[in-house]
Amino acid sequence: MTFEQFFWIAHAAALVGWVALLVRPGPAAVLVARWAAAVLAVGYTILFLFFTADASVLASDYSLEGVGSFFAAPSTMLLGWVHYLAFDLFVGSWEAEEAHRLQMPRVLLVLCLPLTFLLGPLGLLVFLAARAARNSIAS
Repeated sequence: MTFEQFFWIAHAAALVGWVALLVRPGPAAVLVARWAAAVLAVGYTILFLFFTADASVLASDYSLEGVGSFFAAPSTMLLGWVHYLAFDLFVGSWEAEEAHRLQMPRVLLVLCLPLTFLLGPLGLLVFLAARAARNSIAS
């Protein structure tokens, strides 16, 4: 399998989880998203095991330049991207679970999830702000 094929398979797995969360957020969608994140974690582990030697760049130069060198190789760039896909999806599943638990308006979640998918920490920050605002209004 080529890196490009692995890249698109990882995206397909992530997309399954994100679509589930967006179309019908709730416990079943959270479960689908978490399974998809687990599949991505397995893919990440496989990549990591095959390309651990490429990580030696970081061991010898743990600096911004070293990190840049680490991600310059297609194998480690893919490793990093699958890492982002898995963690962002897991965070999105937590947001959906938390929104369901707090009975937040769906529109808030639907605004936050694409931000989490595209911009990770910014989406999480927006969700945390929406949750805090919702909690302060409910109190």
